[in-house]
Amino acid sequence: MGKVQDAAAVGSPQPKADVADWMLANPWLWLANGLALTLWSWLWTISFGALASDYRVIVLALGLLCSGVGLWLRWNDRELVYLHPWRVPIAFVLGLMFAVLGIGTSVLFVMSFFPAFSNAIKSAPMFLVWLTTAPPCFVAARHCLNFRADDTVDREAEQEVGFAFVVTAAICLLGSFTLYADPKDPADWDTLRMFLRVCTAVSVYGSALTLSTQGVRRLMLGVLITIHFIGINTAALSAPPAPWIIQQAWMRFFRPYLQFAYLNNAYHFYAPDPGPASYLWFRVIFESPDGRDEAGLWFKVPQIDEQGRVQHPVALDYQRFLSLTEAASKPGPHPPEYTWNAMTEQWEMHPFYAKRLTMQPHALLILGHEKKVFRAPLHQELPRAHQVFVPNDESARLLRSYARFVSRKFESHPNKPDWTFKSVKIYRVVHWIPPVQWFLNDIPPTAPESFFPYYVGNYKADGSLIIEGDPFLFWLIPIVREEPNNPESQILDFCRKHAGDLQWIRRSSDQAWVTFEEREL
Repeated sequence: MGKVQDAAAVGSPQPKADVADWMLANPWLWLANGLALTLWSWLWTISFGALASDYRVIVLALGLLCSGVGLWLRWNDRELVYLHPWRVPIAFVLGLMFAVLGIGTSVLFVMSFFPAFSNAIKSAPMFLVWLTTAPPCFVAARHCLNFRADDTVDREAEQEVGFAFVVTAAICLLGSFTLYADPKDPADWDTLRMFLRVCTAVSVYGSALTLSTQGVRRLMLGVLITIHFIGINTAALSAPPAPWIIQQAWMRFFRPYLQFAYLNNAYHFYAPDPGPASYLWFRVIFESPDGRDEAGLWFKVPQIDEQGRVQHPVALDYQRFLSLTEAASKPGPHPPEYTWNAMTEQWEMHPFYAKRLTMQPHALLILGHEKKVFRAPLHQELPRAHQVFVPNDESARLLRSYARFVSRKFESHPNKPDWTFKSVKIYRVVHWIPPVQWFLNDIPPTAPESFFPYYVGNYKADGSLIIEGDPFLFWLIPIVREEPNNPESQILDFCRKHAGDLQWIRRSSDQAWVTFEEREL
């Protein structure tokens, strides 16, 4: 018996097809199992909530795997028809869904022009969404709603493929809710939840393209590719000075997409003039079993040696780590330098700045401080406002996440297994691009004073910030040379000293650090 029976041979105008003899070749069996497993994992989450075991994620992964196999089988052989008795309801459901999506997208685009909705829906990016979504949805809806009982087998198979995409989208959407177990912890599995919702949108869009004509498919794929590369060009060309039209296109049309695809950093940041790179230095602190002694080690991202040279064997590996550290370098607003004191009815310096100024080497001791207290000067070549880095909310969350990672990576000291992790001090380090004068004076671009470390906190293993009233929190802790522009003068690394590293002085740029207990400045 052939795969497709001749309608005239059986005396019926309805097309019909046989399915494959091997049961595991049936894509709907795989999709049904995928839906059942995903539904099981979701009910597991609903039943137990925050107490649900992470084993539900394994069930979800099996469900996604089965659905992927089913979609691949259905796409791989577009000649067989498996759901012939259900062809009319499937066509009606698909046509109605795509009609609603096309009309809904158009309505949202029109609503974006009204002031009441303009804050939530921006007209420019919504236009790109409408341009790429509405046409294939309307064409797919027309294709499905014009379904006739005497349609060919090819058309039935095409609609089954589109329906398989929709079922896969439903499985991905249901799986994203499976991973949302505790409303009090919205960040749990948030990346994978977003990934599954993106897969939902892509599957629905793939269904619309499958049910569209070949000309519409080619047109829409061409539009998507064109929008993608125009967006990249605007990101690369929008850095000042830039034409007004380029800046407006980047800000109003393409920026949401570029931020979502994380293309702004690579294309906008490095054009036309690259800025300084950002590193992260971690001073991991361990404590002895009796809790009386402490020891520390440095963990740097990206990896550099004591001479400032990159230790990654592949340049691309180094660039990837730079993107990771750059994500945590977004600043928030600075505290005001002066505040109004209602008690004295006078303007006073904000405590954030006042406490830091009292920690300079020659400043007067404030009441209650011991004589032997860590002190560091302000950087003489930078304005005070440039010596402050307060991370915004996104950067603060990433820093807490990095602290949790470091605590897991260094649960015990590499050379002292019985010494356990206590805390980690994190420094966001800016590698300054040196001026020409440095090269004239034979100072290498990787000299220690070209690194500007900003102290961003001491963190526990759970990622919580240890607040100890540290006056250096969010301040630059400078690395300076006793005699500027003299490559043979001593280097004073106050960042190392603040981190508890006794090796904080170096004779010159090409020598190793020397251990010093105390040194008067």
